[in-house]
Amino acid sequence: MKEIIELSFEGMNYPFTILLVLILLYWVTVIVGVLDMDFLDIDLDADVELNADVDTSVEADGGFGDMMFLNNILEFLNIKYVPLMFFLSFFALSGWFISIIGNRILGDNFLLGLVLFIPNIIVSAIVGKLFTQPFVKVFKKMKLEEKELRNAVGKIVTVTLGADDERVGQGKIEIDQVPELIMFKCTSGASLEKGEKALVLELIETKNYYIVEPYLD
Repeated sequence: MKEIIELSFEGMNYPFTILLVLILLYWVTVIVGVLDMDFLDIDLDADVELNADVDTSVEADGGFGDMMFLNNILEFLNIKYVPLMFFLSFFALSGWFISIIGNRILGDNFLLGLVLFIPNIIVSAIVGKLFTQPFVKVFKKMKLEEKELRNAVGKIVTVTLGADDERVGQGKIEIDQVPELIMFKCTSGASLEKGEKALVLELIETKNYYIVEPYLD
């Protein structure tokens, strides 16, 4: 045990050891109720849709393409579907194990360990994907149920970013007395400016935005 601890803090084993320790501390705080498991959850669907509809010039500059590329990586690794820390738990454990074994075989040589570092990251990411794959359907169902419970249809939204029937906007609503931001487009021929109010009519699930119409008090 003492030898493993000593190896864990040698050379290129150090980064994965620190990550593993942080992951363990995180799960301890989750177990005792200090943090929620979704504390660092990631969802880029909304960002991608907003960038695609609000500013098509971004695509020409490569920004939207970069966002799509990142989005595809997150989807491939299941990070879009399972909590980030859930994925990182398998990633960190795999990276630490491969680093310890690999560097031991390589004679704890720092330069050889550095060469092993990047391949280790890639392999560990794939291990994280494989081990989280059985849980994807479970977390997808949980998120769908949560989305249905927090549906904004029928609520009044205060516009924070103007929109029309072609351009996606953003607004603030209150669900269970908690302010939340949603994205939306207007009904045909309508438009909204910042500060105006609108009635949420429909959720377009495939695009992750709502359809709204102007609302007068």
